[in-house]
Amino acid sequence: MSELLEKILDKRNMNEAYKKVCANKGAGGVEGMETEELDGFIRENWDSIREQIRKRSYKPQTVRRVEILNRMEAEGKSGYRLSWTG
Repeated sequence: MSELLEKILDKRNMNEAYKKVCANKGAGGVEGMETEELDGFIRENWDSIREQIRKRSYKPQTVRRVEILNRMEAEGKSGYRLSWTG
């Protein structure tokens, strides 16, 4: 196992990431889970997810794509199209 991957999966690092997501009031993901539900989900599933990542068999869900039209484009005029993936 790579040293970098072990640092990423380290409990302290993952706890810090969790705290930052909660502090930033991170948006729910594609599965619709809100940050309030994340703690219980992690506690219940982390060992399994971590092992899947280590074995390179973890398959995250597809990210959702949101397109944001600027006002001019929405009115049928030329403009820029912004895409956000997350």
